Parts: sequence; C-alpha cells; structure tokens
Amino acid sequence: MVPVLAHFGERDPWIALAGVQAFALAHPEVVVQTYPADHGFNCDQRGSYHEPSAVTAHDRTLAFLGQHLGAIAHPIDMGAMPPYRWGHRHP
Repeated sequence: MVPVLAHFGERDPWIALAGVQAFALAHPEVVVQTYPADHGFNCDQRGSYHEPSAVTAHDRTLAFLGQHLGAIAHPIDMGAMPPYRWGHRHP
C-alpha cells in the first residue's frame, strides 16, 4: 500500500468539509489533515494564503515523508531556495 497524506482547507468552497469527512471515513488508511483555511492556503501567491496552516502542513508533510521514506542524509535548506513562481521553472 502506498502511504497517502491529504491536506484540506476547512473553508474551501470547492471541497466541502462533509466530503472531506466522508473521504476520511471511507479511507482510514489515508492520513487526512484539515486546516482553518480556504482553498489554496499553501500558495503564497494567492489571497487565500494562510501562513500558520501552510507552515503546519509543511511540517506534517516532512514528518510524514521522514516516517515513510526514512531520514534524509542531506536535508535541503529551504531558506536558501528561491520562492516558487507558478508557471516558471527554476534553473
């Protein structure tokens, strides 16, 4: 089985919270996390960006990957990376 982690904003108008809850009940093998945020809460290029939720989702994702992939020998210094810009590739 492939481990799955899913993040949802509780105020997302496109994905109803009731649907998220039904999904979680139907798929107990999936780790479902919700946040007090809107759709796109993790994208700092959107008005719906919610930094506390984005930081928590990021931390949970790294912990999830560490749990399922093991320790990373040389973690990337995220502060040294340029910000992601939608539609552009980093060199």
